[in-house]
Amino acid sequence: MNRTTELEARLQAAAERASATGRTVPDLRQEDVDAYRRLYRAVHDLPLPEPPASFAAEMARIVEDHEEQAGAEIWTLRITAAAAALCLVSLTPVLATAAGAFTEAAGGLPWPLMLAALAAALVAGTLDRTGSRQPAAAAP
Repeated sequence: MNRTTELEARLQAAAERASATGRTVPDLRQEDVDAYRRLYRAVHDLPLPEPPASFAAEMARIVEDHEEQAGAEIWTLRITAAAAALCLVSLTPVLATAAGAFTEAAGGLPWPLMLAALAAALVAGTLDRTGSRQPAAAAP
């Protein structure tokens, strides 16, 4: 906190203590406490102005007429997708070399079985996403 808010907090606490006990606080000057009390009462008792009669209608008109602009998000997404595609294309030789080295190092793995399991998982996921969303009929 900065010095102004610390002083303000001290003055508020002192004014509340003085108000509760009916006496002054020894570490603050009475003039400071009285000035704070006057300021607090002035702000607290200040009447709030009424909003204009057409305020709600004007806000509704502004919100309804506001057309959503998604151009920046769309272009950001397009640029990001293009950058990702460019990175993938440029890294393909490196990935191919790394995949070849991995295949040589892990030569004893059952690759046909692993590829079949991956294909089965992909088919199951696709069927799950495109399948019917209707609940199953209850058995009689």
